[in-house]
Amino acid sequence: MQFEAAWSASGATCVARTRYDIDDGSGQRLVPSCFAALPTCGGLDDAAAGGAVLANKSSVTSIAACE
Repeated sequence: MQFEAAWSASGATCVARTRYDIDDGSGQRLVPSCFAALPTCGGLDDAAAGGAVLANKSSVTSIAACE
């Protein structure tokens, strides 16, 4: 399990990575726009500085993009 994201009462405050590695079928990795719009944080210290009150870890899973 690796640090994934941090959260406040308003939602995600920052992300380190996505939970799913999404492949578009041609080998390109897709990043959801909601994640791309958030600042990057490397761990709990970064997250707390951004106002986070909760953080989570997860395992990375590879999936194909939805059609």
